[in-house]
Amino acid sequence: MSNNCNNCSNNKCNCNCGNQNCNDFVCYTDRALTRALNCICETLREVTALAPSYATFWQTDFVTVDLESDFPFNFTGPTTPDITLSSPTTVLVQKAGVYHINFRVAVSVSRNDNPNDFVDQRVSLYVNDVQEPNTQASFGFFSPDIISCVALAGDAIIYIPANATLKLKNDGEFSGSSSITTCDNGVNAVTFNIIKIG
Repeated sequence: MSNNCNNCSNNKCNCNCGNQNCNDFVCYTDRALTRALNCICETLREVTALAPSYATFWQTDFVTVDLESDFPFNFTGPTTPDITLSSPTTVLVQKAGVYHINFRVAVSVSRNDNPNDFVDQRVSLYVNDVQEPNTQASFGFFSPDIISCVALAGDAIIYIPANATLKLKNDGEFSGSSSITTCDNGVNAVTFNIIKIG
C-alpha cells in the first residue's frame, strides 16, 4: 500500500486505494470524476473542431472604395458563431483551419472618354492585415473593351490561423489602378463567402 493510502490527509488528490479507510473513497471518486470530465471536455473539443464553420457577407449599397482601402459589408447571411463581422470591413475567424474563400465585386468600369485609357483593378484577401502570398488570393481584370459593369471574382483555399481577421482590399498596383466604384444595376455590390473545409 502506498504512503498516500496509509494517510489520506497526505496529498488526498493522489489517494487511489479504494474505500479502505478515511477519505480514500472520496479521493478516488474525485479523481474518477475529474478524469471523466476531462474526457468529456476533450471529446467536445474534438467535435467542435470538426463542426462546420461558414459565413456569408454582402454589400447592397453602391460604394466607392479608394485604392488601398477595404470593402465594407452591410448584411450578414447564414453564419456559425465562430465567424463574425467585427466591423463593416473586418471579418473575425475564431477557429484555425483550411477554408474555401470566394468573393465577387461588381465593378463599374469607365475609361473617362479616352479609348486609350486602360483600367487595371485588383482585389486581394488580407489575413491579419497581410496580403495572402504569391497572389494566391488576388484577382483582377485589365483593360475591358467597353464601359460596363465587370464582375471581379476570386476563389481560393487557404489556411487561416485562430482568431484571424479577414479583409478584402482594393490594392491594384499599376498606373491604371484607381478607386473602385460598384455597379448600380440592382446587383449586390460585394459578396464574401467563407467555408471551413478542414
